Amino acid sequence: MEQMSRSYAREKAFEIIFAINLSNMTDYELDCLKDELKDHKKHMKYIRTVVCGVRDSQEELDGIISQNLGDGWSINRLSKMSLAILRLAVYEIKHMEDIPVNVSINEAVELSKKYGDDGEPQFINGILGKISS
Repeated sequence: MEQMSRSYAREKAFEIIFAINLSNMTDYELDCLKDELKDHKKHMKYIRTVVCGVRDSQEELDGIISQNLGDGWSINRLSKMSLAILRLAVYEIKHMEDIPVNVSINEAVELSKKYGDDGEPQFINGILGKISS
């Protein structure tokens, strides 16, 4: 089986974070994902780190995101997809020194192109640009 790329691992992490937002996934359900991703052990540590990190730091991450939204925007107004992408990227920017900031931003923009609406990539890029400066 072909090795999972970091981009693919990030996409899997995003999907899990999105699912947690929708269903309050438990640690048991998170552990079950190991079976699904067992052929990709190389990136399981990354996936588990960011998924658990986002879950455990959600209040901090949401505060950072809220502070960088434009006038008239609140975190409650963001789509669940955008919020999951932003939480993942902000977690990487603030807590994972081994990942360059520009990589976190670029990957978030790519996820928003794949999963979001037309304006999402620019919106995500703008917020993350403010957060990283």
